[in-house]
Amino acid sequence: MFVRKEQKASLSGTSKRKRKNVQENVEDDHIHFVGAKLGEIAETLKKFTEDLTPYLYEQVMSMENERFNDDFLCEVFDFLTKNELEAKAFVAKKTKHRKIWLQKFAQG
Repeated sequence: MFVRKEQKASLSGTSKRKRKNVQENVEDDHIHFVGAKLGEIAETLKKFTEDLTPYLYEQVMSMENERFNDDFLCEVFDFLTKNELEAKAFVAKKTKHRKIWLQKFAQG
């Protein structure tokens, strides 16, 4: 089958346009993907930067119900605000495990 020069030029132009459209679609997909990931990162950073100090205070002071005195719990709270990993672990524990942690903390 013979293809005339005019047909070759026309076919070549169509091919280039199709490739360009495919490339633009891929780029759009990448932009949407990156945008979504940036949104997730921003949301995660927002959670990390939230001030959880009032929540920590509430959780520590709730241990008064377990017969720990107020002065001791204030000391624990001060310690935990300076030790983020300890604070996260304390908040994650069930009440009975917090009680054990507080007893050990009291012993030094």
